[in-house]
Amino acid sequence: MPASLVGGMRVLIIGAGELGQAAADILLQNQRLAHAVDPVGFVDDDSSLVGWQYLGLSVLGGIPAIEHIPHDALLIALHDNAARCHLYERFVRSGARFATARHRDAAIAPDVAIGPGSIVCARAVIGPGAVIGADSVFNSGCCVAHNSRLSDHVYVGSAAYLGGEVVVREGAMIGADVTVLARRRVGAWSRVGAGSVVERDVPDGLGASSAPSAPAGLALNARPPTGPRAQVRMRCLRPLV
Repeated sequence: MPASLVGGMRVLIIGAGELGQAAADILLQNQRLAHAVDPVGFVDDDSSLVGWQYLGLSVLGGIPAIEHIPHDALLIALHDNAARCHLYERFVRSGARFATARHRDAAIAPDVAIGPGSIVCARAVIGPGAVIGADSVFNSGCCVAHNSRLSDHVYVGSAAYLGGEVVVREGAMIGADVTVLARRRVGAWSRVGAGSVVERDVPDGLGASSAPSAPAGLALNARPPTGPRAQVRMRCLRPLV
């Protein structure tokens, strides 16, 4: 596992979209608080963004430009878990190191372990005993309660609530305003739609939503589930009232 770098490092942000801008803001606020973090700019494969600036930081080129830009650590700020995972594993193999961005207004218990490359946004709460994997994203106002275990490449949406001792496997996507009841498991590379309540374990690879606006049987994975798994959505989730 690569080291998590916090101080005295030049950090290059991959992705200049909303999450990249949030990450830049976090790093710059840390800089103002006397943490020696020096964000050097963005890279983004949207060529139309090259030269664009946010908070004084420029888009310096696409992904291939990384090897030509002086930096000490990377921070991947993309919403898509699979894309983040692909880039993270690629740069780990090349020996890259990763920064971790923690907003000053996030409430993180002192014994929480957070893996490298993770982003914790404003007003996020991570309770005592939680373990957070690498390259994971925690949006504004989400809450991960005590003793939960989240693997690598996880995404937790704004205002989502994960009860105590929840287990979230690699690559799972938890949407905004989702509630996961205590001691439930969310499977690897599964997707839980916004506004859902997870009452039972969600299997690996399942895409599901119980939000009132979602079509019945909505599957967000590559192909609709069939057989017993097709019925899991109704057993795992219930609509908010």
